[in-house]
Amino acid sequence: MSSSCGWFADSGSSLLFSSECISMLKACRCFELNDLFMLKDNLVMLRRLHGFSQEEIAGKINISRQAYAKWESGATIPDIEKSRLLADLYGITIDGLGKTETTEGVGLIPPPPKGRNIWGSVTVNERGQIVIPRGTGEKYGLTGGQRLLVFGDEEGIALLPAEAFEEKMRKALEMLRNYS
Repeated sequence: MSSSCGWFADSGSSLLFSSECISMLKACRCFELNDLFMLKDNLVMLRRLHGFSQEEIAGKINISRQAYAKWESGATIPDIEKSRLLADLYGITIDGLGKTETTEGVGLIPPPPKGRNIWGSVTVNERGQIVIPRGTGEKYGLTGGQRLLVFGDEEGIALLPAEAFEEKMRKALEMLRNYS
């Protein structure tokens, strides 16, 4: 298989893919075409959420407005260095640039900040119960019957495994005792 698949660097900050290259990448499953569409949608959404113009973003990452506009239209994609700059600017991971989540009743959800996750929405049933989304339980090792503490503030609630909270409290109390 030829190593030349028709992509090339565009002014040092973008990659333009030919239809042959996209076909080859799809065939070898090393690239998801949907990621391109998510990337361009996320770039538009993140820029608008942060109140920037294309010109302002382009200036912050040292490219032309036209180059940035091509990213938002999906004509080209940013290289890894520009992707890192964009992720840092928006406070998200590079992966977050190319992932999009939709939730019923909400629509498109922006990528979460670094170290945070958005798992979707849940519905409280008549008995006041919720079902935690599958990915959440897998990520945090939650099991049936496990105790969770519910925390909240003016904006909402958060769940934390009781064991993790209790362990942190034990350590904090031990530090206070040792400090005294």
